[in-house]
Amino acid sequence: MKSFICALVVVIAAGGSFASPPAPTLTITLPAANQSLTNATVTVKGTAHDSVGLARVYCGLNGAALSVTSSNHWSNWMASSRAAPGPNVIEAYAVNTASVASVVKKVNFTYVVKAPLAVTVNGKGAVSPNYMLSSRVEPTLQAG
Repeated sequence: MKSFICALVVVIAAGGSFASPPAPTLTITLPAANQSLTNATVTVKGTAHDSVGLARVYCGLNGAALSVTSSNHWSNWMASSRAAPGPNVIEAYAVNTASVASVVKKVNFTYVVKAPLAVTVNGKGAVSPNYMLSSRVEPTLQAG
């Protein structure tokens, strides 16, 4: 599994001092945690805040980096991608202009594939319960 999270290294010259600014904060607002989605395209949205200034937001779906966009200096951001059927995980973090990263936030969600189900009964079999009674579609029975 590829990881989209990069390590940040700050080197300070001998004898120098450095007071690191506070880390930015980030929230994933969409999708909600543990949500079940029926659309393969998932839109990821979130907010980030920082006292120094935001430089970038990074986001990934199941370990793969996503292209993140923002129109207001990363305070509100979004990305989209195709989810895999079943459980998925979104991870995101923000980096400020002093190269300090936020805590990585994670949201789990499930992509539920909706597809029609065709049932054929051979012989004298039956399907129970018979949902066909409330539908305009007549069941097709094959002689067996």
